[in-house]
Amino acid sequence: MVDPRIVMQPNVGSDRSWVWTAYDYAEGDLHEEVFALKFGKPQDAEEFKAAFDEAKKAMKAFVAGKKCLLLWGEEPSSFLSVIDCRPS
Repeated sequence: MVDPRIVMQPNVGSDRSWVWTAYDYAEGDLHEEVFALKFGKPQDAEEFKAAFDEAKKAMKAFVAGKKCLLLWGEEPSSFLSVIDCRPS
């Protein structure tokens, strides 16, 4: 699940990684945490960011009570884009 309020920023000095802050409840206490994700190639980092931003749009629409048509690739985890969102 993607929180539409999350803003990912490029990690300073790297074109292959992203950083963001989010609330973490993994250990039972809610606290803000900094996360980072690094990829092997800059292209992979850009593709991930694009898919993440599309997922944020879909979740924002869902929270607003809309149903969205999503485009998936051949692999089960290969979310590509939001096609259309309409009121429920």
